[in-house]
Amino acid sequence: MAKAAQAEVGDHLVSSLVISTPVPKQVRFNKETELHIADHPLATDRNVLAAQRTLEFVRSLPPDARLLALLSGGGSALLTLPAPPLTLGDIRSVSDALMRAGCNIQGLNAVRKHIEQLKGGRLAQHSSAVDTRVVVVSDVVGDDLSTIASGPFAPDESTFADALDVLSYYECLRTSDAVTRFLEEGAAGEHEETPKPCESAFASILSLVIQFNETAVHAAAGVLESHDFAPYIETDSTAEASELGVYAAKLLSEHDSVVIGGEPVVTGIKPGSSGGPMQEAALAAALTLENRDFDWLVFTFATDGFDGPTSAAGAAITPIDLEQARAKSLQLEKALAEHNTHPMLAQMSTLIKTGPTGTNINDILVIVRR
Repeated sequence: MAKAAQAEVGDHLVSSLVISTPVPKQVRFNKETELHIADHPLATDRNVLAAQRTLEFVRSLPPDARLLALLSGGGSALLTLPAPPLTLGDIRSVSDALMRAGCNIQGLNAVRKHIEQLKGGRLAQHSSAVDTRVVVVSDVVGDDLSTIASGPFAPDESTFADALDVLSYYECLRTSDAVTRFLEEGAAGEHEETPKPCESAFASILSLVIQFNETAVHAAAGVLESHDFAPYIETDSTAEASELGVYAAKLLSEHDSVVIGGEPVVTGIKPGSSGGPMQEAALAAALTLENRDFDWLVFTFATDGFDGPTSAAGAAITPIDLEQARAKSLQLEKALAEHNTHPMLAQMSTLIKTGPTGTNINDILVIVRR
């Protein structure tokens, strides 16, 4: 995104700041660009340093500056700046607990917006740029600007009370006493709320979503169609990953191929288990298709190259893979039930590993039969 924008802006570029996860290949920026590498999905010290530099950069803009902000999925982790007196450890523990509990991105980001300094429109409050354009690659079902990257330039309609409700619903109120106390103080009016739609900070901001999950879904469908398949297509799925896999597999009774996109979740992950929604959906779909009288392929892919907190993007499973796993007496159902799919799929040699792709437009699941 940064390279493309710089090519378009050309000589009008005065300075730029890029915050990214490790780039998929060596990228050369011009001398006006400052690059910071940070981590995802859980923030580290270098994320905090990058966020601090982002705040300094925006605050330093002169009143006549024109700001072009490029946002993509994963921005919530990259722009982690705890609200005092909270610490990075507080942010990490609550984020990890909510993700393991299966919290959706809207709920997770409602909490993040209220325990950090840049999310939920707060970054916009620090900018005096006369004109701001925000270009967005969405990893959020529904493409809500206040949720993508936790909406640093978008008004926020959630509240401290909403954030507390999220922690309560997912039984995370005791995860960090400091976070719970801070949110309770905010709900009592002791901390300033996130900026709402009527505030002047947003008067000079125009946002545009240029890529989203449907882009990946229709690209995958296009490949299938070029090979004479007629795919059944769904988008915006937020189902439990294993249930999505079963559902997609059953659709093959009526269709020769299925493509489903969205952001499925895994709930109830216990410490020590390793996997991700796409790996879980792949194994669930494959087990549902086991012993069918036709050949099939299950293919799942997280478009950023990392499914959950693993090094795999997803998995590709065939009937032969299942036969070999059964011959080795691998406990497939147990791995699925315990949300421990990554080690199992590694033993089956079915993991897809691409490394970072440089983008994030959620997940896709593809199943074909012949």
